[in-house]
Amino acid sequence: MNILGRKSRLSALLDDISRRLSALDTGGEAAAMYGQIMRARPDLAQKLGSAIQQTTANEATRELVQRAIGAGIVMQIKEIPEQINALVARINAPSVAPALRCALASVLAYIAQRRDLIPDDAPGGYGYVDDSVLLTATMLQLLEPTAANAESIEKCQQKLAGLQSVLPEAVSSALQAAIQGVILLFQTTSMLPAAVADTMTQQILDNPEGVTSPQAPPGWQMPNVLPRGAGHWSGGAYFEGNDVIIPGGPSMIDGQLYIPD
Repeated sequence: MNILGRKSRLSALLDDISRRLSALDTGGEAAAMYGQIMRARPDLAQKLGSAIQQTTANEATRELVQRAIGAGIVMQIKEIPEQINALVARINAPSVAPALRCALASVLAYIAQRRDLIPDDAPGGYGYVDDSVLLTATMLQLLEPTAANAESIEKCQQKLAGLQSVLPEAVSSALQAAIQGVILLFQTTSMLPAAVADTMTQQILDNPEGVTSPQAPPGWQMPNVLPRGAGHWSGGAYFEGNDVIIPGGPSMIDGQLYIPD
């Protein structure tokens, strides 16, 4: 891909990530993804297992639901190439302010790093969950709160909530700081001459591995992005009463197994 009219170290790394994610097999990686979630969030293992146990006593159905949870997260991370392309298109747009262009380039620089908060080579594609959180949070920041964007905003909120629910608390906290760091970078560069922001962007394109984001102020908290309702997200699934709803996969609704076409 071309970023600002040329190939760069950043564009080469992003192309490589997009190829690897496109080759990721959703069904084949589902069990490994679910296993990684359970290892990363041992507090969820008993809670999730108990919820599934209550909805079905059939071992085959339980395994199907577990695989569906893993597959649901794999499907989410396979959207990363599309999100990358959306941010690149925004960076390339002539009307975008230099400060915003710089901030978005810094987000892509994080995505391009294979050894970030969760190494990209973690089994099942789990290493891309943190990248997906940062990209989704960025997309959410870019959406204007208008009636026309209401559906897209809700979709981003639900996706972000589901992804955050499968991350260790320490990683979530670090991602919160990274998100705030992007905002701080935008605010800082907005006060500088456009030429300075443009120079910083070019440096990010050429040396994405050397990018560090500003630190968030002490006490900053991630805004609550959980969708409203009586249920809650856990382990990549949405629980409400005895229902277990898995985006894009089998769900248990009123005690019945529902498998979408």
